[in-house]
Amino acid sequence: MAIFVSKKNISAFEILLDRYKIPLFNYIKRLTGDFHKAEDICQEAFLRIIKKRFSFNSDFNFSTWAYSIATNLCKDERRKDIIRQKELLENGYVNNQLSTPESSVIEKNIGEKIRAIVSLLPEKLKTVFILAEYEGFSYEKISEILDIPVGTVKSRMHNALKQLMEYIRREELINDLQ
Repeated sequence: MAIFVSKKNISAFEILLDRYKIPLFNYIKRLTGDFHKAEDICQEAFLRIIKKRFSFNSDFNFSTWAYSIATNLCKDERRKDIIRQKELLENGYVNNQLSTPESSVIEKNIGEKIRAIVSLLPEKLKTVFILAEYEGFSYEKISEILDIPVGTVKSRMHNALKQLMEYIRREELINDLQ
């Protein structure tokens, strides 16, 4: 990473791009639930990485920095989505693409059901859950990525698991998941 930061070294960036493009894209896709939106955000994340490469603190891991950038871009996109949805509702339009818990449960594939249930979590809980369970990060690493205490990560993970179990029980998916 030091080569990438200290010089305009294209090959070093290509190595980083190859190493992180798929995991970062998958993380963003899980957070947004939208393939095309994930493509755009992932591309923007790498543009920011290039632009801000000189501000990278080499005391931290590159992955921590990259996931932090991606997380913040996803938060920004979520805020924009909320504003757009409010504007649509104020103008009398209904967003037919919003999934409801009922439509998510009808999905035949168990993997789809689980992803649908995870998508129901509040953003803060969903982010921690995805970083831990799908991306495989330790609580300490998640703490660095989200810039929150480890105790907060643990608390959010506990609450995420608790809410997921409530959703599963409420939708009577326990038999489907066994």
